[in-house]
Amino acid sequence: MIYFVAGAARAGKTYMAKRLMVMLGIPLLELDYLKMGFANGLPEYGIHPLQDEATLGNLLWPYVKGMIKAMVENKDDYIVEGCYVLPEFAAEARQQYGGAIRACFLGYADMLPSEKLAELRRYSEEPGDPFRNYDDDAAMSDIRRFISYSRFVREECSRLGFPYFEVRDRERAVAAAIKKILTDEAEPQRYDVPRPEPGNEKKII
Repeated sequence: MIYFVAGAARAGKTYMAKRLMVMLGIPLLELDYLKMGFANGLPEYGIHPLQDEATLGNLLWPYVKGMIKAMVENKDDYIVEGCYVLPEFAAEARQQYGGAIRACFLGYADMLPSEKLAELRRYSEEPGDPFRNYDDDAAMSDIRRFISYSRFVREECSRLGFPYFEVRDRERAVAAAIKKILTDEAEPQRYDVPRPEPGNEKKII
């Protein structure tokens, strides 16, 4: 089984993925490390850490897709975590491998930027967290982009039939998402959103 844990940055994906790793006793592939491997080791490939999620997703997906193929063929269980797994990529994997693929997405499409900033300030005290060094203006710029990406993900999840969880209470949202991805019992929040116009599928509003 391949478990995709995806969605917006700073939504609790890594926290959820590491809890799943402990619960299931299976490996975790964090796509941030794949991104940095290309950025540091193969700069000619054109991957830069500060590129937006959709751009990085499209650059990384051919490699991730090849890894997923090997995992499924070898019957290896893996958790794959990162904001670079767009819902359309999870749908492609689901179409190809059926029941071997499970996915859920986390975001905060309805949160105010000021609310998210206050929350991140509370959770960014750990050593090594780059958010500790951001001033409020730089942080707010990133947060607005993350909220925009959350809205894009929510719309795509509604269109493609994947569970999306709006994260306001991290513990509660992650618990519900874990239950959903493991048992398919929890009801995610659903939204009736029209399919994007042709040619605008990648557009993040």
